[in-house]
Amino acid sequence: MVVSHVKPLFGFLGDCEVHDRINVSSKFKERVVRPILKHHFQRDEFLGRINEIVYFLPFSKPELAQLVTKELKFWADKAKQKHKIDLKVITKSTYQLSIIL
Repeated sequence: MVVSHVKPLFGFLGDCEVHDRINVSSKFKERVVRPILKHHFQRDEFLGRINEIVYFLPFSKPELAQLVTKELKFWADKAKQKHKIDLKVITKSTYQLSIIL
């Protein structure tokens, strides 16, 4: 599902700390990723057509908390505009929501 109001993630997190670049070892690619792809596609000619693989890492807790805060602010603004409802978000609840995710 694509959410239309979410901006591209690059630069989206504002003041969150950016971690060093992480390299995926060729050993990991050959021993873990390749067998998964081979099992899924089952034919080598399909594997040969894959030019690049993008790896995604889970968000850190501060990144999740900031994403939750931005989402809640978006929906609070939307509720105010459309329904004239004021939503107040408590910082502790934002932290709790980020832990659940």
